[in-house]
Amino acid sequence: CWAGQVYQELGLPYQTPFIGMFVFSPDYIKMLKNLKYYLSGNISLKFVKESKHIENFDNAYPIALLDDIELHFLHYADEKEATQKWQRRLERIHWDNLYFKFNDNDACT
Repeated sequence: CWAGQVYQELGLPYQTPFIGMFVFSPDYIKMLKNLKYYLSGNISLKFVKESKHIENFDNAYPIALLDDIELHFLHYADEKEATQKWQRRLERIHWDNLYFKFNDNDACT
């Protein structure tokens, strides 16, 4: 939500695949340790019906594994939309100009 608002306020196209979704903190920290591997575009999203972080997940939104990282596509209607936007935005990453934000509210999501 935060990043989406920043891009919208500045009138910029989304240059990160992490818009409209979240990652639980253990996975986020793990992913940051090897970011280029996870965001290389060489790993396909594998959609799953259960979460390792949420008991009795009701499938209200798509969840995908990016290798061993769980991605929660909270603001996406289905797997197709999540995949299309993830792939398109991966291509827009500016690897020489990255900013990271971490929030400890709501289980650090």
